[in-house]
This record gives sequence, structure tokens and C-alpha cells, in this order.
Amino acid sequence: LAESGASQFAPLYADEMGLFDKINTIVQRIYRGSEAIADKSVRDQLHAWEAQGYGHLPVCMAKTQYSFSTDPNLRGAPVGHTVP
Repeated sequence: LAESGASQFAPLYADEMGLFDKINTIVQRIYRGSEAIADKSVRDQLHAWEAQGYGHLPVCMAKTQYSFSTDPNLRGAPVGHTVP
């Protein structure tokens, strides 16, 4: 299938995007959230990794099988939630 030309694969984000921007893109496009939120210490760590040359690497995220949100009462795939 991959070699047939019928697939429509496209990367979710560009490698050049910042790490937090990649996380936010995953939250919005995969988990259907409105945004990712992070306190200063998390953002500082992401900036430090970018400064060390790791910013071009992909981001891997995993959520619980019960909900894409962090609210245990929102089952399935809710829309518009924030992801810390």
C-alpha cells in the first residue's frame, strides 16, 4: 500500500518547530484539545533541550485509553479541553 501511491501520509508537524509547538500540535490535531498548557519549569526544560540541539527530534505522547483529555469524567474523544 505504501508503494502503490494510494497512501496520503503527511507529517503532523515540521521538524523545525519548537518542542512545545509540536506538543501543542499533537494536542490540537490528535487529541482534539484546544491547547497544551505547561508551567514555566516545563517550558524551561523544553527550551534547554532545544538549546542542546534536541529540538529537531520528534515528540512522542501517550494518553490513557479511557479519554484523550485529562478529566476522567470526559470519556472517549471530547473536544476543546486543555492538556497539561
